[in-house]
Amino acid sequence: MIPKAILPLALMLPPAMFPAELPTQFNGLGGAALRAAVADEYAPSLQVSEVIDMRGGCDITKYFDPFGGGVVDATGWHYGMIVPDAWMDEKSPVDMYNLLMISDETAAARKDYPLGTVENPVYDNRIWRAGTTAVAGLPIGFYEPPVDYRGDFARVFFYYVTVHSPLSLAPRGYTMLDGTVYPAFTPYGMAVLMDYHRSDPVSEDEMRRVDMIASVQGNRNPFVDYPVLAEYLWGDRMDKSVEIPGEAVPLRSTYRISDERIDLVSSYVPADAAWTVDGKSMNAAFIVPARLGKGKHQLRYTSPSGAAGMLTINIVE
Repeated sequence: MIPKAILPLALMLPPAMFPAELPTQFNGLGGAALRAAVADEYAPSLQVSEVIDMRGGCDITKYFDPFGGGVVDATGWHYGMIVPDAWMDEKSPVDMYNLLMISDETAAARKDYPLGTVENPVYDNRIWRAGTTAVAGLPIGFYEPPVDYRGDFARVFFYYVTVHSPLSLAPRGYTMLDGTVYPAFTPYGMAVLMDYHRSDPVSEDEMRRVDMIASVQGNRNPFVDYPVLAEYLWGDRMDKSVEIPGEAVPLRSTYRISDERIDLVSSYVPADAAWTVDGKSMNAAFIVPARLGKGKHQLRYTSPSGAAGMLTINIVE
């Protein structure tokens, strides 16, 4: 087991708690809308430079100061970045979640390579590996992070491209980044990071690190608190919206015939609205897609406040 002090900075805090359910504000969201909601909710309240100025010479600075020469009394080590700084431009913010302690030797071997499988290693210290792999007949540089921390690295990548704009990271990270706000990752990047995320689940040490950074930077990493978010954004649930048990799901434009229900709820419609579906009054709070059948259906609402409107939903196979 690699000492946590070597890598993403786990600090001794009380046992971490793992939240069981996604926040209700994500209910009914998926894809780009979910990414935007996560970004709004989890943006840092302080930048690293502000943190250093505010905290002065207290202990937290020696662990996270990327400008002050690295770790105190740790010759041969410095602060690097999980999402490489070589991928960034002058607009890219420094974020505590992206910092890690790394030896000068490892940093020199890792360079600005993307994550991946190394077939021909030129560096291997039994913790990190770096080298090349043949892609379309050409040798491409990759590095492999320590096995016990691959999920940690993936969740930092997820966090960084969600909370900060990934557009400033292209084109240096072209192997993993596709130059869009969402999905942000190439198919290759998604496959590697989701594999790391699933094979190395969140640990208590990783939660402790989030607790410490959140106490200073003012925000948490949602992919550590709620690992299933990654499945909705880049994994097996990428084509689905978040559905929280017990919570009504806001109306959307398209449903599948196999969906359990369509809740007559929307943030744009008063809660006391009365509904009709295809001209028929509805007394229930939801409708069942299989009973309506495939095709387009017209929903109208009226409210005692005078609000009224119409929307169309499409039920597909």
